[in-house]
Amino acid sequence: MIKYGKAIIEEMESKIEANLPHGSGINYDWRIDIKNSKYVVCKNAYDRMDENGFYDGIFPFKVIFTPNGFNVHFRDLTPYGYRLAREEMLKSYLEDIFAEFYDNIKLIMNW
Repeated sequence: MIKYGKAIIEEMESKIEANLPHGSGINYDWRIDIKNSKYVVCKNAYDRMDENGFYDGIFPFKVIFTPNGFNVHFRDLTPYGYRLAREEMLKSYLEDIFAEFYDNIKLIMNW
């Protein structure tokens, strides 16, 4: 396992943040944690809009990037929130978005 120094980790986090999506419901600042050379955890939240175009729900999530792929996990939702995310296929939507960025993350992390 590769150990990175603090300056290198901060530079990698900055590059990763610059490559992650902003907008289209992902409207918050990214929180990035490079655990080690094996995976990166990126946290944010998705703003849901109702049929009238008003924000009506916040869905916190994290994306765990590894050399073999990535996973999207919702966190701290109520049972209703989990059900709503499932019904609206929010996880699938977010996975489609992050698939576009995965190759850039791999390059930054030297995977």
